[in-house]
Amino acid sequence: MDVGSMTEGPKAEGSMAEAPSGSPSGSPAVPGRARYGTLVRLELRRSLGPWTALAVVALAALLAAADWTPAALSHAPGAGERELAALGRGLRRQAVWGGALLFLIPALAFHGAGLVGRWRAGEGDWLGSSPARPLGALVASWAGIALGGLAPLGATAALAEFACRGGGPTLARTWSGGPADAVHLEPRLENGQTFKCGLELGATVEGARLAVRLRPSIGAAPTTDARVSLTRDGVEREARVRLATRTWVEVELVSGPGPVVLAVENLGPGAMAVMDGESFALWSPGGAEGRASLGLLARGALAVAVTSALAVGFGAWVGAATAGLGALCALLVATAFLGAPRAWPGADLARALDPVSLGRLPEPMGFAPWLGALGLVAAGMTLARGGMGSWRHGP
Repeated sequence: MDVGSMTEGPKAEGSMAEAPSGSPSGSPAVPGRARYGTLVRLELRRSLGPWTALAVVALAALLAAADWTPAALSHAPGAGERELAALGRGLRRQAVWGGALLFLIPALAFHGAGLVGRWRAGEGDWLGSSPARPLGALVASWAGIALGGLAPLGATAALAEFACRGGGPTLARTWSGGPADAVHLEPRLENGQTFKCGLELGATVEGARLAVRLRPSIGAAPTTDARVSLTRDGVEREARVRLATRTWVEVELVSGPGPVVLAVENLGPGAMAVMDGESFALWSPGGAEGRASLGLLARGALAVAVTSALAVGFGAWVGAATAGLGALCALLVATAFLGAPRAWPGADLARALDPVSLGRLPEPMGFAPWLGALGLVAAGMTLARGGMGSWRHGP
C-alpha cells in the first residue's frame, strides 16, 4: 500500500474503521490494531527502499572483495600462515561491518527524523480520522523503521561470513580493565625496574590468555625489551617482547581459580610504561569466528532501533535534518565522551569491532544493552508524543 492509497479519503477510512461483524458495537480495538499493522508495513517498505538496501549490500560486497591484510605484515619474517589468514579474515570482517553500519545507522536515523514531519505534511489526515492513537501510531511506525534495518544487517552478516569462510575456533574477550583494577602499579619503568600487581580474574579455562598493553617511554633509547609473567598457584608463565611502539603482550594463564600475580620487567636500555585506561584484556576460548557476525548483528540492530527512536522524538520538535544530526550526535557523545557505556546500544560498536579485526570475538553483550534500549526507545517515543501535539500543525 503506497502513501497515495493511505490518503485517499473517506472510502479508505470507512473501510478501515468499520467494526467487523460479531465485535461489540463501537469497539475500535480490531480496526486500531489493523491500522497499526498498516503503519508497521508502510515504514518497513520505506526504510527498505531500493536505494538504501542496494547501497548497503553493494558497499558490503565491495569491502568484502578487498584484501585488508597489510602488505608489510604479509612479508614480515616469522609471520605464521595461520595467524596471517586469521588476521586477514578479521580485517575483512571488520571492514564489511564497519562500512555497512556507518551507512545504515545514519540513513535510518534521518528517515525516522522525518516521520512526524510527513504526518504534519498531510498523512496526519488519514491517521487522525482512524481509531489509531498517536502514541500507538508512533510506536508502530518506529517498529517498521527498526525492522527495516534487519534485512540489510542480515545481508551484511551473510556477505561477511561468505568472504571470511574457512575460520576455525578462536578466542573471545571476556574481561578488560586498567590500572585501577590493580592492587599496585608503577606506570613507568626504567632499565632493570619491575612492578607487580594482583588481579582477580576468577576461574579460567585451559587456553585463556591475559594481554597487557605496553609502550616505550622517554628514556635512554627509543626501544626497550620487556618481560611479562603471570603466576598462579606457584606456576609461572612468561613472554618477552621488543617494544618499539604500543604493543599488546599476551601470556597464557594457568587454568583454574585463584588470584593471578602479574609482573612486568624492563630488560632493555629504554624506558617503558603500561598504557592508561584499559590496559588488561582476558581472552578465553569462544567458539567459531563466525559468531562475531552474530554479535555485531545484534549490536547493530539495537543501535538502529535506539538511534531511529531518538530521531523520531527529536523530529517532533525540530526539522528532520536537525533531528537526525541530534540523534547521531547523542550516539557520538555516548561513544567518545561517556566512556561507551554498555547500556547505550551502539556506543560500544567501535570497541566490539576492535577484537573482530584480530579474527577474534567481542565481549558478550549481557543484559545491559537490551535494558538500555528499552529505556532509550521509551524516551524517544515519549519525546515524540509530547512534541507532536496534534496530527497536523494549526488548529
